[in-house]
Amino acid sequence: MILHLAGQVAVTFSVSNPREDFEINAIGTFNILESLRLHSKDTILLFSSTNKVYGEYETKLYESDLRYGYENIPGVSEDMTLDFHSPYGCSKGSADQYVRDYNRIYGI
Repeated sequence: MILHLAGQVAVTFSVSNPREDFEINAIGTFNILESLRLHSKDTILLFSSTNKVYGEYETKLYESDLRYGYENIPGVSEDMTLDFHSPYGCSKGSADQYVRDYNRIYGI
């Protein structure tokens, strides 16, 4: 099993260094997927992304003792519409789509 939690995580960095952000997030994920496709198709990949692929929310964020939450929605569902608002959102969204398509096409 591969637990893929790696990535560039700062929106501010992605604005000042969009190419490096893309290379780390999108191409880094692509490299993992290609390695699995070519050498280890049966390995399970657990991929973690970000809520930034959903753009801006029209609700406020609050902090509780154990976590952050949104005032008007129970959480961020994968059914929400994608709406990238930064190079970071784009690079992570690209990685998300590659993970989905490699699963669909190659069974990874």
